[in-house]
Amino acid sequence: VTSAELATIKKKAANSGLSVSEYQRRALIKTAVIVREPLANVQLVSQLSSIGNNLNQLVRNEHIHGKADTVYMRQILKALDTIIMGVVSDSKG
Repeated sequence: VTSAELATIKKKAANSGLSVSEYQRRALIKTAVIVREPLANVQLVSQLSSIGNNLNQLVRNEHIHGKADTVYMRQILKALDTIIMGVVSDSKG
């Protein structure tokens, strides 16, 4: 804690008639902690990144050689659809 924060803690403890240690224990035990969920699921971001890389390679191959691996493209699109549906169902639950 900063020196200003420590001064505030000491003042509140004194006003409560408690030692600093006891004041802190009580404050920690009685205070509700809000747990924030991460904004992005690390595993989801990794999977989407891999799929994006695979799609980029397929598109590049199509532009260079004029032919695309449609079976592989369908596999990638199916995986992407599965991930998106999982995210949608998780957000509703």
